[in-house]
Amino acid sequence: MNPFANKVVAITGASSGLGAELAKQLTKHKAKLSLCGRNSQKLQEVATACGANSCYTIADLRDPHQCEKFIANTIMSY
Repeated sequence: MNPFANKVVAITGASSGLGAELAKQLTKHKAKLSLCGRNSQKLQEVATACGANSCYTIADLRDPHQCEKFIANTIMSY
């Protein structure tokens, strides 16, 4: 049984490093991904690599309003 299948997983720092790699690995396990990062080009590349079961928000989570934007986008997408 796959514990991530059809589960929504929010990943911050998804535009590079561990966040990007985690997103790619969870895609293999059929997770629905909500990705967040500050680098728009890299974040879009990761989202594209993850396919249709991903959405992304360009945001700096040090700003509370941008945190709200990330959460709202996740809810609207799934």
